[in-house]
Amino acid sequence: MRKILYVAGASRSGSTILDIYLSRSFNMFSVGELTYFFEKGVLKGELCACGSPVTQCAFWSSVIRAFGWKDIIKNAEIYSRLTDRFDGIKGFLRSFRLTRRNELPFDVSEYLSLTNRLLSAVFQVLGTGVILLDSSKLPSRALWCQQLSDYDTYVLHFARDAAATAFSWTQKKLRPEASYLGKDVYMVRLSYRRALFRWMRYNLYATMLRYRFPTGRYRFMRYECFVAEPEALSKEILTFVGGEPQAGWNNRWGYHSIAGNPLRLNKSADLTIVPDHRARKALPLWKSGIANLMSLPLSKYMNRR
Repeated sequence: MRKILYVAGASRSGSTILDIYLSRSFNMFSVGELTYFFEKGVLKGELCACGSPVTQCAFWSSVIRAFGWKDIIKNAEIYSRLTDRFDGIKGFLRSFRLTRRNELPFDVSEYLSLTNRLLSAVFQVLGTGVILLDSSKLPSRALWCQQLSDYDTYVLHFARDAAATAFSWTQKKLRPEASYLGKDVYMVRLSYRRALFRWMRYNLYATMLRYRFPTGRYRFMRYECFVAEPEALSKEILTFVGGEPQAGWNNRWGYHSIAGNPLRLNKSADLTIVPDHRARKALPLWKSGIANLMSLPLSKYMNRR
């Protein structure tokens, strides 16, 4: 059975670091935030992590051929609208209800069919024995992936400290994958308050996934724990998805993630993981205190086994 490790949680939680480390160390292949393949990769022509436009990249052009170029063009706008409807955070509670039904509306069936075709094309290019790593993070998409019988989906709920996540949303950061055509494009910024509420909403919904996935298919992990012991916790993640360390693992395709932190475009061979204390140094104590108080009940709930 083909396996998918789906990273759920809030944006700006450090999942790109997790992606890079896992895909370099084990037989996992990161596609980044696959939910944005059609929107950002095909329609907007943004860059893959390899530095080439997605439609011209060696890996993704192979996926496009497997899917069918004409079908890619035909369905790009359709699938982009469907992912906005069914993957988006606003539709989570609806998706949570719909996935309990035996019969699904037509538009859901169309969305699932296109999602299945895209995943099938990716696995066709990757071959056997590779675990697909999708860090789209949107909790709804995890629910829908679970509906696809050709895949075993495992959810890793990955969360970072609320204050650090909110601080990251306030910072101005260039998106080189969208700026290469000449006009600077920046990552979306939010106020500290809005970012805190966003952190709570996304992580609450990601926590609810534990009630939909069978025992052994959902796991919670903190970013701070991962960066403190990346090697040990990476092996635990591999065990979680039922994988085994493969000596001399060679990812012949390289790193080809879509969307996410611009860090993914750094081609440096060295990846040194260290704790990020910028928020702790920059935020006044009262702001950190508010974040800690607001997130405390949910943080305790997320930590429950």
